[in-house]
Amino acid sequence: MDEIKKNPYNYICDYVESVYPYTGKKVFEILSLMPTSLIIPDLPFGNKPIRSNINTLFLAPPSSGKTTLSDLYGTFAYYPLKVESITPARLEYDLSQNPVCSIIVGDFARLSKNQEIVKIIEGAIGEEKRISRRTMRTDINSHTETTALLCGVASDLHFYVLGGLIFRNVPILLGHDVTEHSDIGKHLKDNINEEKSDNGKEKIIKEYYEDLAKIQDGENSIKPIKGYFIEKSFRDNSYKEWDKMTKPIVSELGINMFREYQEFYRFLVSHAFLNVYNRKIENGILYPNEEDFKIAFRLMKRNIIFKYRLMKTESMARGIKSTKEFNSIIQNEKVPEEYKLMLRNLVKI
Repeated sequence: MDEIKKNPYNYICDYVESVYPYTGKKVFEILSLMPTSLIIPDLPFGNKPIRSNINTLFLAPPSSGKTTLSDLYGTFAYYPLKVESITPARLEYDLSQNPVCSIIVGDFARLSKNQEIVKIIEGAIGEEKRISRRTMRTDINSHTETTALLCGVASDLHFYVLGGLIFRNVPILLGHDVTEHSDIGKHLKDNINEEKSDNGKEKIIKEYYEDLAKIQDGENSIKPIKGYFIEKSFRDNSYKEWDKMTKPIVSELGINMFREYQEFYRFLVSHAFLNVYNRKIENGILYPNEEDFKIAFRLMKRNIIFKYRLMKTESMARGIKSTKEFNSIIQNEKVPEEYKLMLRNLVKI
């Protein structure tokens, strides 16, 4: 426990990466912040606060470890609610009975064929944090406090773009180049006949998150966090970067990117609370520091770049009419690998 307290973010990401190379760190850079985002206060903003809760759309090809990684996240998450095959009425009931929970959907593409289910989840994880529906038999209107990990196959990327879901979450698109693919195969080969202990690290991570929950429950020597003090320089510098990055995107594509700036603050305070034992706290006010700023700043930029590339690639994909055109782009060395990865998952020929 002493070791993880020194730098929990790196401890968690490095452990998962050691088990799932080229995969674990990329995924848990976001997933490790989600449990803390659920239990900390919302961000004050006038008379209507901004939610602190982080929600993620995790897309990966079959057999890439998506299920294993989401199961691992489920062992650390607070009040996990795993949703597979379910009716809208049952989902509403489960959420009304578990108003504070971490929703984990293993196959969101299948569930999302039912628009009622999509609306229920969007209501629960959105700014309103509410499930509301009136029928002949019931009248449901209840507050929720949730985070959501929505998993799907990468080949359904086009579906998530059309539905707009990709813009309501922090997206993770998993893919590997040829070298990474070979290295992962070697990792499997080297460990297939070996029994290795994790040295209790998964247990330590789980206990650490439980320890953080005790703070907010008033069962720890650290008093519950009631709010935040965010340095003016953090606000100014994050805004300047967001504005610089999004101005050309808004001009070119005509889309709003306000959510992407809000994500910066969610990343900032969630990372600060994850490191609460190394942060300044006065009268229940948590003071994010320079390290929190750097992590949040990097994740914000990654989120903006990903969504911009996605919109550009989606436009490119709509113009491809044949396998020949598709192959000429994939084989073009001037096209960045990140665009090729998205293109492979957007184009169906």
